[in-house]
Amino acid sequence: MSWTDIITQALVAHAQQEDDRHKAVMDELANIKDMLMPLTPEVQALHDAVVAQCAAITEATTEIPVLEQSIEALKAQLAAVNTSAPINSADLAAIVEATNTISASVATIKNVMPTPIPAPVVDAAAAASSA
Repeated sequence: MSWTDIITQALVAHAQQEDDRHKAVMDELANIKDMLMPLTPEVQALHDAVVAQCAAITEATTEIPVLEQSIEALKAQLAAVNTSAPINSADLAAIVEATNTISASVATIKNVMPTPIPAPVVDAAAAASSA
């Protein structure tokens, strides 16, 4: 047997071993995928809820300065009221408008806030057995 035949046989054997290893890795990855796939809907639902809460918090955060501005305007109007004289209709209308704006801001914040996401429940026994 020549050196080239020996080298060729070694290379063929090595290639076969690599193919076997590759197949074993791919089979194991398929098994892992099969184990993880049942979690996907739960994980996706949790992800969607987190994204919704983040969007709601962002929207509510943009509404808060409007609310603060309305409160400050109302405070200024109330500070300017002469307690010895009756409130005129223009001042009263402005106060009512400010309180309506504040109420609308609070309603907006309440409407955009989703239900809090419950913490996932982890089965400690199942987690320990899978480790």
